[in-house]
Amino acid sequence: MRVLCRLWFITLFACAFSNPAIVILAFDRTSHLRQTIRSIHRVTPGILAHIPVFVSIDDNPKAKRVIRAVQLEEGVTGIWVQPAPEGSLSVRARISRHYALVLEKVFSNESNTHAILLEDDLRFSPDFLIYLTAALPKLQSAGQNEIVCASGWNDNGFASASASEAILTSFFPGLGWGLHRSLWELLRSKWPAYGTDIVGIGWDFWLRIYFERNGWTCITPLLSRVKHAGSSGSNVHAAQANDVYSETHTANVPIGEVSWQEVLKNVTVDKLKERTQSRLSHGSLVHSLEDVVRRGSEQFVMPYVREDYRSIASKLSLWPTPRGHFRYTLLAQIDTETDILLYDERWASRYFSVPESYAANVKFVKSEINESCVQACERKGATCSAEALEWANDCSTMLREFADCKGCAHETGADLPAMVSPSAPLETAGWCLITDSGMGDVGKLVCSDQFRWTRRLCGCVPENAAKDEL
Repeated sequence: MRVLCRLWFITLFACAFSNPAIVILAFDRTSHLRQTIRSIHRVTPGILAHIPVFVSIDDNPKAKRVIRAVQLEEGVTGIWVQPAPEGSLSVRARISRHYALVLEKVFSNESNTHAILLEDDLRFSPDFLIYLTAALPKLQSAGQNEIVCASGWNDNGFASASASEAILTSFFPGLGWGLHRSLWELLRSKWPAYGTDIVGIGWDFWLRIYFERNGWTCITPLLSRVKHAGSSGSNVHAAQANDVYSETHTANVPIGEVSWQEVLKNVTVDKLKERTQSRLSHGSLVHSLEDVVRRGSEQFVMPYVREDYRSIASKLSLWPTPRGHFRYTLLAQIDTETDILLYDERWASRYFSVPESYAANVKFVKSEINESCVQACERKGATCSAEALEWANDCSTMLREFADCKGCAHETGADLPAMVSPSAPLETAGWCLITDSGMGDVGKLVCSDQFRWTRRLCGCVPENAAKDEL
């Protein structure tokens, strides 16, 4: 029996099925890194006496300074310096490659069943590791519809949320997360910037597509156990950090207050599906947040469409794009006593019986290179509308219509959804791209735009049926 199993807060079940290694991924932000190392060692030092903690540094001109700083910190098992890539890679590609090198190194040690990956600018709640080590044994397979990761981050952590509950999300959260080796074995040959020519897609955005296609979910606490402390860096814009991360609510409960082994027994895909379907079937249907205020305390259900989500999110202090959802449903807090189940009116019906849903009365037309959807639909005697474009803005649809796509990923751009020409001098050449943000303050998709390297997938409707000619 491992020494880890002797700790009072680790169940025999947990220690029998998990033997993790912790890795902090770093580049050149010495101050942030040192604070992260100290933060992880302040929480549950009893666990860290028995789990190795490594720091992995992506080689750079400041690497020696970072190494010296880490050597002054206590509790670091080892320092890995990943070799600099050959040739020039974008920031996205370097980060993706770094994650892959770390995962390969962790799981090259056959005794490691799980990896816990931490960014170099995180701070941790007292029971972060208690929670995560309790969740790891639930991650044993990367098959269809499985739970494949556990994260300390909740994209929609409300201040009023219970600190002793966990849920599942279909949207990969990242930011302090753990996985089983089976997930890496499945993804290794496909990982961006690691043995592939996928270099223009961020690894986390790429992984979110895999979550959707495989029906995967990730365990996340209702109230976050990590806080993002960086306001700048290679993958975070300062404005985004100030607007979103600074509003994050993080649990501060003493060790032992939450029995995570007991809590997590009830966190299963089947149980969450059942609860969600019951709410959808029996909840009070409303069509605006103002209806909720007027009607008082009930179990509310409200449909939304992606292009309207931003205005809803701003009123509920959510991310401006849908995150943290379970199969296109999201339980959001109105106030301390009232919540509301939001569901995507287009896509939630793939998984649930919903009160109301859109009907897809759309003909898909592939544009030529550098042709707008206005032009492409007109060639077919039809009209493009922003609403119809939404049905094309889906990876399953894109991959079906463009059989030669290398894969699908999230991007931004007025010409999306589209396939990038394989001959394009772009890192996304050959890829199908969709967007979760749309364009402008409203966030609608645009029919009139075109780009010299893309073929758009257009949503066309009969001329007299178009609602939003653009």
